[in-house]
Amino acid sequence: YEEGRVYPFQLSQVDLKTAQKYCFSKGMTLLPKQYKTGYHEVLFGDNSFEYTPSYWIQGDNDCDCSLVMNRCLTDEPKSCFGKSAVLCYKTPADRNVTFFVSSKAKLMSNDKATDDCKMRGGGLASFITSTEWQNFVDSEVKIEAGSEYWIGLEAHGSLWKWKTGHELDYENPKGGSLEPPRDGKRYVSIKANFHWKAEDSNPKRRYICEIYVEKIPRPDGEVTYLMIHNPARNFIEAQNDCKNRGGDLASFSNESDWTTFSELVQQRYNEIQFWMRLTTADLQVDEGCVAKSPLNQTGVWENCDDEKRYICQVSNNIGNGSWTSWASTTNCSEPCGGGNYTQQRTYKMNEQCEEESGFEERYPDCNTQSCQ
Repeated sequence: YEEGRVYPFQLSQVDLKTAQKYCFSKGMTLLPKQYKTGYHEVLFGDNSFEYTPSYWIQGDNDCDCSLVMNRCLTDEPKSCFGKSAVLCYKTPADRNVTFFVSSKAKLMSNDKATDDCKMRGGGLASFITSTEWQNFVDSEVKIEAGSEYWIGLEAHGSLWKWKTGHELDYENPKGGSLEPPRDGKRYVSIKANFHWKAEDSNPKRRYICEIYVEKIPRPDGEVTYLMIHNPARNFIEAQNDCKNRGGDLASFSNESDWTTFSELVQQRYNEIQFWMRLTTADLQVDEGCVAKSPLNQTGVWENCDDEKRYICQVSNNIGNGSWTSWASTTNCSEPCGGGNYTQQRTYKMNEQCEEESGFEERYPDCNTQSCQ
């Protein structure tokens, strides 16, 4: 579906961890929850619920393991150990962003909105392809009636271009298609009905940022690479940011790891350099910090104060959960003749989870003596 982005596995009734590991092994993730509504109609119409009542989807964080997509698109509480089918999602080949939508209290001119998006680690939202635009329309990003929002489309001579530098080359099926820029029209906003509107002034409006953190899971499921595009940072700042994200700058210790990574990014970054961590495979000199492009295994030594994009490497928390000890027993269910205690223990997906992600019970025998 959607150019091969969604892969349902109907006959695989597994727990959440197994579902996540399976998608990681395919270089994918579970379907993010913001696409739940948009893809439900496609799956339902194609009889993808014929053999399964529900599919696992991905919540906002690794501690959220209660989300599934079911036939009726209703909330369905589920423990981490429940069984559902697997719905894997392949991130777009060119980009992967999350969106920030400003509140009614946060109105800015286009240039101020651009600066605020940069401070948040991104830019005004750009939809380079018609598929990206349609995915945004179908997502659960909330666009409120009565408001207009800046997006990253602006005039460049006789052309409309996205902030990424890509020329607008498709019509908006929702309406408000744009004529070539004229009469001082410089920027574009959208309304709640997703119409585009060319603006001949720069009023204060709400705005939509895209945050550039591209997640690329390694096929073995143990590591995820985070490709940080904006803001660019110097080497030390980049390394500190990776550590704040729970990892470090990416390090590829052998040719196989590097080859696998290069194939995952599909050669879409050409010769763009990213800060990475030193390995024995890199050039050996006395000073400097190492940067690489995803297409070139040989590292290049650069001034550590230069600002570049960078790649973090974080360990996935899948498989790192733990059980608590069995709780004290309850009173025996029977005074004699054989009864059972009830004991319970809880489970956390990983150490960062504040709440339990599931539980199980056992029922030891008790009061087995004959009744008088």
